[in-house]
Amino acid sequence: MLLSTYLNWASVLLTIAGAESDIDPWDEVSSFLQGKLRKLDVTNPNAYDMNDNEQDATFYVSMDYHEEEERSEYESVWQYYNENSDQDWHKSVYDKLLVSADQFNNTEAMYKLSQINLWGQYGYPHNKSVAFQYLQKFNDMTSYENSSALFDLAVAYSTGLFGTLPVDVARGLLYFQRSARLGDLKAKQVLAYRYFSGYSVARDVDKALLLYKEIAEEIKKKYSEEQWNMVFPYIESYIVRIPDFDEGLLGKGLSTVPQSVRRKKTTRPPFAGSSNLKPIGDVGYGEVVMQFKFNAGNGNPGSFVISDSEHEDRLVELFYTAWDLYKGTYTRGRDCDKAKRLLLQVYKTYDAEVKYMDNLQKFFYVKSLDLLAHMYFTGEGFERPNVQAALDLFDRSEKILEGAEISRTASEVDKGLISQYYFNNTLGALKHYKKAKESGNAHGILFYQLGKLSEKNPELKIGDPYLYMQEASSQQYLPAQYEFAKMVESNELRKYSVEDITRLYKAFVEENENIMAPHLRLGFSELLGGSSEVSLYAYAQAAEQGYEAAQISAAYLLYQLPYKFDDPPETTIERKTMAISYYTRAFKQGNTDAAVVAGDIYFQMKNYTKALSLYQSAALKFSAQALWNIGYMYEHGLGVEKDFHLAKRFYDQILEHNQKLYFAVKASVMKLQLKSWFMWLNGKELDNISIDQEQESTVVRPFFDRLVQLLKNLSRETRGDNKKKNQHRILKEKKTPSQGIMERFGLQTEDLLTMVCVLIIFAISMFFRTVAPRGQWNVRINGVNIAGGNALGEEGNPENENEEDDENDDEGRARARNNFGFGNNFDVQVFAI
Repeated sequence: MLLSTYLNWASVLLTIAGAESDIDPWDEVSSFLQGKLRKLDVTNPNAYDMNDNEQDATFYVSMDYHEEEERSEYESVWQYYNENSDQDWHKSVYDKLLVSADQFNNTEAMYKLSQINLWGQYGYPHNKSVAFQYLQKFNDMTSYENSSALFDLAVAYSTGLFGTLPVDVARGLLYFQRSARLGDLKAKQVLAYRYFSGYSVARDVDKALLLYKEIAEEIKKKYSEEQWNMVFPYIESYIVRIPDFDEGLLGKGLSTVPQSVRRKKTTRPPFAGSSNLKPIGDVGYGEVVMQFKFNAGNGNPGSFVISDSEHEDRLVELFYTAWDLYKGTYTRGRDCDKAKRLLLQVYKTYDAEVKYMDNLQKFFYVKSLDLLAHMYFTGEGFERPNVQAALDLFDRSEKILEGAEISRTASEVDKGLISQYYFNNTLGALKHYKKAKESGNAHGILFYQLGKLSEKNPELKIGDPYLYMQEASSQQYLPAQYEFAKMVESNELRKYSVEDITRLYKAFVEENENIMAPHLRLGFSELLGGSSEVSLYAYAQAAEQGYEAAQISAAYLLYQLPYKFDDPPETTIERKTMAISYYTRAFKQGNTDAAVVAGDIYFQMKNYTKALSLYQSAALKFSAQALWNIGYMYEHGLGVEKDFHLAKRFYDQILEHNQKLYFAVKASVMKLQLKSWFMWLNGKELDNISIDQEQESTVVRPFFDRLVQLLKNLSRETRGDNKKKNQHRILKEKKTPSQGIMERFGLQTEDLLTMVCVLIIFAISMFFRTVAPRGQWNVRINGVNIAGGNALGEEGNPENENEEDDENDDEGRARARNNFGFGNNFDVQVFAI
């Protein structure tokens, strides 16, 4: 490879240059890099000023992949560093790392070079081949005793780094096992997932359970007793499928998998003011203080106005802004400090104006106080928790809402926790928990605490601790997931299988992504920053660990299905194969849409047998799109014998699962029926007709696809496009002497018949609607009168109709018969097929 040759040549020059010195430059380089930013996290709120109005993630993912473009981009970055004096340190540091690694065999320099090229650290360009070179060298020099480097090497062999080297799943598994023996939790998770799913190993649920349980116990040790029992840390989740930001894999209305996007910017109620808040003072991001003033018009101290008339509900917006800062979104991480400062300023500014507020403003002011009290209680945004300040704010909120029946579940839970853990008042805590439970919007932590209390105090008869813990676990409260798994495992009376218990531990392990998969956040950040290849590697790591969302994201970055009438993406067969692998693994974890997409990729590759197999598997999971695809394959004989009866059966089954597709299904069935009639009229056999997988057939591509492709080719001929690929396509079509006009447009005889029938029906309809009023005909379609007056006569009376018939003279009727040859009463029946 040209790039590898260039680097080897550069390494030789650096070795010669460094031969004059006997000092390893590693210490100098290491000290210098400590002062540099390793990686810019664009989701970090302090990274740079972001637009508050941006609600969703916005990123660009190229559908095509060319190694030449990757090489050109890599060289352009280095050229930029060489031509700009302020970037001289990049080349100097990299040269010294090469000298340290190649001349002095410094393993730390080797590992640093592998990470720099693998993750694009310190602004260096990403290069998978160079990263693998130094990663392999590092492991050789360290006798394969570094668990982290072994994990990276295992991922490299398992994925082939997407075409950089041959995929060797067995070798990757060997390195995963060695890394796991050295204590790497991520490697253990990979093995647990593979034993549980049976991927590349014999399925062994017992081994999977042991591994997941071992990992879960290690995770639990990383939390303090206070965190585990009272206030579990908030985790900013990045377990999200990338295509879900664009309505899922199959699009709106067709996906059968729930959306994974959760942490969007909070949707404001319709009465809320604008979110374009301008900074005031030192508060910063989107924080505005609205000023209440007495209405000078009537002098009534009980009424007030807001200084900015355009934002009458600014207090509502202030709360939601603070809430977004507190919880964070995908594009902007948590910023508890700014949330705290905003809430404190709201409290100081408006507390004296409560008596002038209306009910809506009081409600959101109290929500702001409750959030601030919660932050005092947990210590988020403060140096340490302040329980007394939290209680004071809770009391203030209750006083403001005195007499109002408003649910405050979160505040009641917080007060219950304070009573239980700070004052050891179990009865007081139960009182608050009961109020929270009665609100109907109880949180997982509430049931978790009730479960612990009922187990510790059976004499209070609080309830079944097992059921409480089960409910808390179902709400994905992490400590409850672990505790419930332990309870199920130790209770032989409960009918839970080993596989069910394994799933509970697996869910707990995966939800602790801050420990097990911090690279999910890094991958998303890199995608936002435009480094899709670095993002792909991050998602591939998580995909190997068994994260279904990461498997979808990695597959999506590797290969995206083209839009209608677009050409298929240009990429390598290795990336396409890896995408199919990840989609298939995601399907085995319950993502039905993934099987449909994997089948579509096989379909594009004209491997109809495998495509049909995946469609059938997805159809068993009630996928409407899969059922339609199977019907289409039977209709056209793709990989199966052509069978219109089976095709209609699959089309009809779609309506059993998705009634919204009624018209699309009926249109498909109508076309199928017309084709069946035509083939019957021509004496053709309907069944036992199949198309070979290698055969290029016009049936494979619908008429509109071929029409668009024809227009593209004509435009290329007009422009004089000299691209070899386009010329090859044009020449290939010109070499076919038997192509007539119909073949050139991709038309079949039955397609023409279908269009003719539709036109005839349309013409008949227009004829009746135009001519019937002139001839005073009574025309009914499916019993509904469309011409000649009311079907029931005037005023809906049947007798009026008879009277009108009697008034028609014989001369008019004879004239109608003489002119048209039939009477003037028509009852047309149109049947839906």
